[in-house]
Amino acid sequence: MQIGANTIVERDGGVLLVRLNYGPRDGRWALPGGLVEDDETIEEAARRETTEETGFEVDLDGLLATWMRPGFPILVVIYRAHITGGALRVAPAEASEAAFFPKDKLPPLEELAWPSTAHGLDAWRAYEPPRP
Repeated sequence: MQIGANTIVERDGGVLLVRLNYGPRDGRWALPGGLVEDDETIEEAARRETTEETGFEVDLDGLLATWMRPGFPILVVIYRAHITGGALRVAPAEASEAAFFPKDKLPPLEELAWPSTAHGLDAWRAYEPPRP
């Protein structure tokens, strides 16, 4: 089974999405992320992929959601994250742009790259921080 690691990176009430520029998902929006490599943890992959795709260094704030694709051996793990450094820049081999979207201005479902992106965004919209 493959394992994917995605992040929900928030800033000023918006979530960071990248517009893919390769393959059948070209032009569609996705959460920063990718597949876990053999020599890393899921958390390490989430941080690495986010930095590679967006230029931002992030710390993870906890597990937000998981998603499995029916009939396909992949588990996607989605973390909440916050920016700790770096500057926004996209990886030209993977994305044409990156942008923050407020909850009420997210791209429509047909513009999202993967079902796991929609699942992660739904979880983000529904998330309420724990009370002290």
